[in-house]
Amino acid sequence: LGWHCKKIGNREYWWHNGGTGGYSSFIGLNKDMKIAIVVLGNADFHEEVTRAGFDYLIGLTFICEQH
Repeated sequence: LGWHCKKIGNREYWWHNGGTGGYSSFIGLNKDMKIAIVVLGNADFHEEVTRAGFDYLIGLTFICEQH
């Protein structure tokens, strides 16, 4: 499994996506904040699932920073 790293501001997000047979998946995490998210889809929407995963992950990071 090859992981990708995306830096947004001063945060690093590690992620992987994929799919098979009409299913899509995304896993993303922020190691420093110890948060992660998994998004699963029962359709061939890789881009949409990945975008949703990042949106939730970044939103979760923002919420955790406020507490």
